[in-house]
Amino acid sequence: MKYTQCSPCTLVVAIVYLQRLKDREASGPSAAGAGCQPLRLTSFNIQRMFLTAMMIAHKFLDEPVCSNKQWSLVGDLTVKEMNSLELHMLWTLQFDCNVSRAEYDACQAALGALDASLPEHRAPALVLQPRGPCTTSSIANSAPVPASASAFAS
Repeated sequence: MKYTQCSPCTLVVAIVYLQRLKDREASGPSAAGAGCQPLRLTSFNIQRMFLTAMMIAHKFLDEPVCSNKQWSLVGDLTVKEMNSLELHMLWTLQFDCNVSRAEYDACQAALGALDASLPEHRAPALVLQPRGPCTTSSIANSAPVPASASAFAS
């Protein structure tokens, strides 16, 4: 998110895309799309799949959009590999990039439950609860200012 200026919504939508990949994998090869091998999420490819899902979600949700070259630099991949991963994931998702509010809220709730189950000595939690449409500005406006940061505001 640091190098690509993604909104927090992008993270949630990317996780929804990864869940769809897992669901399609469980459904068998016919769910992968025409002429496309299903993408399998493994410990060996999860970084690439997550980066690709983030890139697709960013292109779908955010403006301005980073180029595939910039995404490939973030993931230490070649542009050719990044392009290939994007196309393969889009075919596997059958170009269905829309995420319903119910899907988004369910994923956000699951992330919140996971966050709550982590030990207390972790880094501060990322606020992912916008107060309206999911846009970069609504996320920025909805996040509370930590007490430690308010000392620097004056």
